Amino acid sequence: MTFNDHLGARTVVDHLLWHGYQDVVCVAGEIGAGPAEGREGGRRQAMESPDRPRAICATTDEQALVTIRTATSLGLRVPDGLAVVGFDGVREARLGSFPLTTVGLPFEEFAVRAFDALGAVFHDGGSPSAPVVPDGTLSVGVTCGCAPGPTA
Repeated sequence: MTFNDHLGARTVVDHLLWHGYQDVVCVAGEIGAGPAEGREGGRRQAMESPDRPRAICATTDEQALVTIRTATSLGLRVPDGLAVVGFDGVREARLGSFPLTTVGLPFEEFAVRAFDALGAVFHDGGSPSAPVVPDGTLSVGVTCGCAPGPTA
């Protein structure tokens, strides 16, 4: 099962644009490997400004958390000096007093569909149903500037 990476990236970048950021840089893994290409494509489609970036869209929550740590070590305050958003909605990114703004993936839906597909193949002798590409959900934390809270 795949996820609508392109739409998820558009959603999170549109949220940063709503905040007034004129440019958003993407921190991604290797383009062409995994979901990074679709997520970068969604970010690129949402952006049109050549101005210096004040916001970062990371293609994974882990990359976003590393970006926040690095920004903090350089003296930047998140989100005042740099807004950072992630992707995946992993539990660790949403916990604590400094939750990350991220696009959460429907992990429970993935699991249900995977078990349904396995059941269709092994128990019913049929083939799995047509692939579905679910959307994610924007989970607003404090790293985009929405919610009040401590800054890192």
